[in-house]
Amino acid sequence: MKKIRQIGLALCLLPGGAFAQSDDFGLSTGALNKDLGNPNEIIFNIIDWVLMVAAAIAVLFLIIGGVRYIISAGNPDQAGAAKKTILYAIIGLLIIILSFAIVHLVIGGSLEILS
Repeated sequence: MKKIRQIGLALCLLPGGAFAQSDDFGLSTGALNKDLGNPNEIIFNIIDWVLMVAAAIAVLFLIIGGVRYIISAGNPDQAGAAKKTILYAIIGLLIIILSFAIVHLVIGGSLEILS
């Protein structure tokens, strides 16, 4: 257990943004270089945001299902409902990830995340 804590501490101390490109103001240049007047780019950004919100909701349901499973206290009906919530949240996340990849491959031609 002590080694796991040491590894976790070492990972926390690593510089996170050392490889990020930035301009003079320290902002990421990927979001600043997008052509926001292009209707295709606007639609592409809207689809990205909708998929990110859907992924956040799926993760929230995954957490809710886990909490429901923990507090079911051995009741098989409540535990079964919690397992279904977890299963459906995982299936939803997989669908969201696949749709994100498909949209980026079809429209964008690449799988660059938030660039």
